[in-house]
Amino acid sequence: MNDPDPIASAVIMGHLVIEEQLWQVIRESLPNPSALDDARLSFAQLVALAEAVTKGDQLDTRWPLVRRLNWLRNRYAHQIQPETMERDVGGFLTEICQQRTPGCRGPISASPANVVTGVFLLWLWIDPSPTFANKEIEDDPMWK
Repeated sequence: MNDPDPIASAVIMGHLVIEEQLWQVIRESLPNPSALDDARLSFAQLVALAEAVTKGDQLDTRWPLVRRLNWLRNRYAHQIQPETMERDVGGFLTEICQQRTPGCRGPISASPANVVTGVFLLWLWIDPSPTFANKEIEDDPMWK
């Protein structure tokens, strides 16, 4: 058996982190969140529900990025395609950087460290707590 690809592994783990964050957004927005305890919602359903319970405008770009992470996870969890992974993951990371980091100089390369940073920025962007919600990450050396 081949060793797991570190970029694909980072995407899959990032997907799990964002999935838990979506559940957090949903739980904090509902009067009786325990009613969902036994629900077996897909990631796509969680994204739609989280989007429905959060404030945002029609130009809110976090949800398409979360859906894109799901697409990446599904693509690389079932079959690693190294010939497209760098382009697909790098494009995803560059888009996060350009939307969340002032002065982002893309393109961002697809590395496990960059995937972790990108997922963290996405996590902050969806975070429901007032401590982190909608904060910009400025001058992050990872993105320069």
